[in-house]
Amino acid sequence: MSQESDTDGLKDSEVLPPQLEEAVSSTIVQKIASAYKPDAIVVSYSVKPGTKPGDNYMSVMYAVEILLKNGSNNPENIDVMLKTMPKNPLRIREINEMAAFVKEANMYTQLFPGMVKFQEGKGLERSQIFSGWPTCFATFQNGIDDYLAMEDLRGKGFYMADRINGLTPPQVRLLLLNLAQFHAISYAQFGGDRTAIMSKYPWLEERIFPPADKIDPNMISWMKSSIVNLSDRIRSAGHAHEADLMSKIYGGDDPNDTTFWSDMNSLVSGNKKHVVINHGDCWTNNVLFHEDGRLKFIDFQASRCALRGVDLAYFMHTSFSNEDLNEREDFYLKLYYDEFIRFLDKLGFDTSGAGLSWEDFMEEWKECKFSGVVMGLSMAPFICAEADVLPDMENLSQDDYGADAVDKMIDQVGCGEGSASWKKIFNLAVNHLPRCRQTLEYAKKG
Repeated sequence: MSQESDTDGLKDSEVLPPQLEEAVSSTIVQKIASAYKPDAIVVSYSVKPGTKPGDNYMSVMYAVEILLKNGSNNPENIDVMLKTMPKNPLRIREINEMAAFVKEANMYTQLFPGMVKFQEGKGLERSQIFSGWPTCFATFQNGIDDYLAMEDLRGKGFYMADRINGLTPPQVRLLLLNLAQFHAISYAQFGGDRTAIMSKYPWLEERIFPPADKIDPNMISWMKSSIVNLSDRIRSAGHAHEADLMSKIYGGDDPNDTTFWSDMNSLVSGNKKHVVINHGDCWTNNVLFHEDGRLKFIDFQASRCALRGVDLAYFMHTSFSNEDLNEREDFYLKLYYDEFIRFLDKLGFDTSGAGLSWEDFMEEWKECKFSGVVMGLSMAPFICAEADVLPDMENLSQDDYGADAVDKMIDQVGCGEGSASWKKIFNLAVNHLPRCRQTLEYAKKG
C-alpha cells in the first residue's frame, strides 16, 4: 500500500469523511501495522469514531480496522483504538502543558514493561502477573499530531460500565482488587520512596495541580466557577451550612487565596511517605470490564506519583453509587487494603515495616478523602450527563472558562433536582464534604 494517499486500499464507497481522512492517514496506519509486525503490508483499512462526542477531553478517539498481510501468510485483521490530539488550539495548548501524550506513551513504553519485568523477577507465573492495560502498538509525539495506537478491546468482549448510575458492587470489588495490585507493584519496586520513583520516571511530574503560581488560570476559573454554581444549588435546596463549606474551598470571596491549590500540590507532589504510581484519572470511563472477571485500565495521561489514597478517593467519589459510598466505604477500603498487603507479600516485600498497618492506611485516607470529594463534585455534572447534551470540546474557547459560561454549561448538561447529577452532587456535598479534615480547616478561616 502506498503511503502517499490517505485513501489507498479503500473502495470508492468507503472513502473517509474529510475529518477522518485528515486524522487517520495511510502513513499512520502503515506505521501501526509495521509496529505490530515489522514486515506487515496494509491491504486496506476502515475508520470510524471510537467514542461518542464529548466523551474525551484530552483526545479524539478513532476505531481503525486494518487488514494486513505478512509475507506469504494469510491476511490478518487487527482492531486498533487510535488516540489522537484534538484540533482545537486551546485544548492542544493545555494538553501540551500537561505533557499528556508524552506521559501516556512513556507509561506504555517504559513503566509497564518495567512492572512486568519486576514481577517476573519475583518469580510470579504468567497467570499471576498483573498487566491491567491494553497492548500499545505505536506512539508518536511532536506536540501537534500526537497519537497512541492500542488494541481495541471491545471486539474481545470488554465493555465500559454505566458512568451515570455508578458501578455495581461486583464491578467495584473487581476494580479495587486490580487497583491494589497496580499500586502494590510500584510500592514493592521503590519502597514507597517518592525520590526513587521520580528519579527513574521524572516525566511523572505533577501537571494537574502544579505549584499555585504555575497552575493554568483556566483550570482555576473553571473549577472555582463550577463549585460556586453547585454551592448555590445546595443553598437553594435548604442546606446553607454545606453551601458555605463549599464556597470556602477556593477561598470564598478572596480571589488571591491559593490555599486549595497549594494543599492539592502538596498532597499529590509533596515529599510524602509511602507513595505509589497512581493511575491519575481512575473513574468509570477509564476502565474496561470483561464478563470473565478481567479488567483493563485505560487513559494514563494524568498518571502521577502520589499517595494510594489520592487514586482511591478520586475513584470512589466519582464512580461509586451513592449507596455504596454512604454505606460501604470502610468495607471497600478494607478490601483494597487487604489486597494491597496480600500482593506485596506475593512480591516478597516485608509488610511488617512501619507505615503499612491498617491504622496507618486510614490516616492516609483521611488526608486524601477531601481531594476525591472536590473532584467528584467538579465532575458530577458531566459524569452523569447524557452523551447528547455534553459540550463539543472541539468548539471550546477561552470564553468558556468564565463564570457565566460555566453556569450555562452546567445548565446545559442538566443538574435539576431529581437528576442523577443532582443526587450525586447533593450526596457529596451533604454527606461527605463536611466529614473531611480539610473542609473543617477551611471553614475556620472565614
